[in-house]
Amino acid sequence: MPDRKHGGRGAAKAELEKFIAEVAERSSTPVPSTVRVAEMLDAYLVHCKRTGRTHSTIERYGHAAARLPKTLEAMPLTTLKVHDLDASYGELAERC
Repeated sequence: MPDRKHGGRGAAKAELEKFIAEVAERSSTPVPSTVRVAEMLDAYLVHCKRTGRTHSTIERYGHAAARLPKTLEAMPLTTLKVHDLDASYGELAERC
């Protein structure tokens, strides 16, 4: 069950989008097309640790990332579209 006091899934998604924007802004080169969704999520968890997120928050994010379909994890980040996320949410819903 999501922790509603901290925003739940929507807040996590917003934080991930914010992190991706920060990485893109700080980088003098574009994100290589070889960076996969799973790699970015791993980097995001490291970012969360560095910025002082609580252990339980990082653990929840890690559990959520571990549930992603392998097809989504393997996608290059530069090709990720809303449709891909919607399809993955559908796969996750079917598993529950």
